[in-house]
Amino acid sequence: MRIAAAYRAFALKDSSQGMTSLDLFRELYGRAPAQSGKSVTVNTALQAATVFSCLRVIGEGIGQSPCDLFRDRADRGKDPAKDHPLYTLFALAPNELQTPFGFFETLVFHAGLTGDFIALKSMVRARVDELLPIEPGMRRWQRGQDGLLRYFVRLPGGSEREIDPRLIWHVRGPSWNGREGLDILKVAREAIGLALAIEGDQAKLYANGLRSSGTYSIEGTLDKTEYETLRDFIKAQQAEQGGPLILDRAAKYLQQTMTGVDAQTLESRKHQVEEICRLFRVMPIMIGHGGDQSPTFASAEQFFIAHVVHTLLPWCRRIEMAINKDLIGRDDFEAGVKAKFNLDALMRGSFKDRQDAFAKMLGAGGSTPYAEVNEVRELDDMNPVDWGNGKPQMQQKPSPQVDPQGTMP
Repeated sequence: MRIAAAYRAFALKDSSQGMTSLDLFRELYGRAPAQSGKSVTVNTALQAATVFSCLRVIGEGIGQSPCDLFRDRADRGKDPAKDHPLYTLFALAPNELQTPFGFFETLVFHAGLTGDFIALKSMVRARVDELLPIEPGMRRWQRGQDGLLRYFVRLPGGSEREIDPRLIWHVRGPSWNGREGLDILKVAREAIGLALAIEGDQAKLYANGLRSSGTYSIEGTLDKTEYETLRDFIKAQQAEQGGPLILDRAAKYLQQTMTGVDAQTLESRKHQVEEICRLFRVMPIMIGHGGDQSPTFASAEQFFIAHVVHTLLPWCRRIEMAINKDLIGRDDFEAGVKAKFNLDALMRGSFKDRQDAFAKMLGAGGSTPYAEVNEVRELDDMNPVDWGNGKPQMQQKPSPQVDPQGTMP
C-alpha cells in the first residue's frame, strides 16, 4: 500500500525518550476523573451528544466549503492555481482513503477536541503528494533545547519513532503557549463530565422502569438464605416493567433517591447543552437545541449567518494560514499562491434576496454597476454568454428643461 510505505518512510530514527507506560495510560484512559466521577477521554467525550454534535456541525461546515488555491495576477485579480500540486490535493483527494470533505472533517474533530491536528506530509520531488492524519493517541511532541518542536509517532508494535519536523503539518486550535492547542478535555472536563453523568443517571432511571431505589424494611431478622431469596425475588419483580411489587411480613419501602422530576433532570440537561455549546462557540440552534423559545424564520436565518461568521470563519482562517505557512511555503506564497475557503454557498440567502443583490451589482435602481453579467452568472454557477462581458451602462435620466420664465415644458 502506498500509505503504509509512506508511514514507514517517515519513521526516521528511534527516539531516545520513548513514551512511558504512564503516558500511554493517560492517552488511553484520560487523567483524573471529573468531580462528577466520570472519566473524560476522547472516546467518552464523543459519547456526549452535545460534544459530538458541535464537532460535527463545525466539521461538516468546513468540509462542504471548497478549499481553493489561487495565484495572484500581475496586475489585479486572481486565477485558480491548477498547476500547483496542492490544488488537486484539496480538490480531489488529500490521501488514498479520504476525500477533501472527510479530511477537513477529521481535522476539526482532532483539533476541536484535543487542540491539535497532526498530519504526515508525503513528499515527491520536494512537493506535498499526500497528507496522512495521525490519531491523537498515536503522536506527541516536545520542545527541544534548540527551542524547536520534536515530533514522535507511536508505531503499531508499541515502539516510538521521531519524525522530521519538516514532514509534519501541525494545525493548532486556540493556544496558550503557541506550541500546542488547548486540550478541551482538560479545559472543559467538568462540563463534559457533568453532561455524561446526567445522561447516565437518566438512562439508569429508565432502565429501572422509572422507579427509584430505596430501602425495604422487614420485621424480624433475615438469615443469609432468606436475604438472598428476598433479594432475588425483588429483582425478578423489578424486571417486570410497571408491575407491582408484592411483599409480606409487614414489609415497607422507603424511597432514598430523587426522581427525575425532583432532580430537575431536564433543566440540568438543557443547561449542559448550552454550556458545551458555549465552549465550542456553536449556537444551540445549530445542533437542534432551540431552548425555551422557538426561533422565527427571520431570526433563524440570522443565526445561520452568525454561525458562518463567528464559528466557521475563524476555523477557515486558522486552516488557511497553516496551509500557507507549512504546505505552500514562503517561495510560492510570495509568488502569489494562497489558499482560501469558499463560504459563499453557506451565505446564500433566499432567491429574491440574491436577485435583488445581483440587480444592484448590474446597476439597477440607479446604482453604479460594478460587475459584468458573466461575473454575476458565475456566482450562480451559470456558464458565461457571449454578450456578458463589460459592465452595463447606467441609464441617465434627462434633466428637465426650464424656460426663462421658470415654467416646465
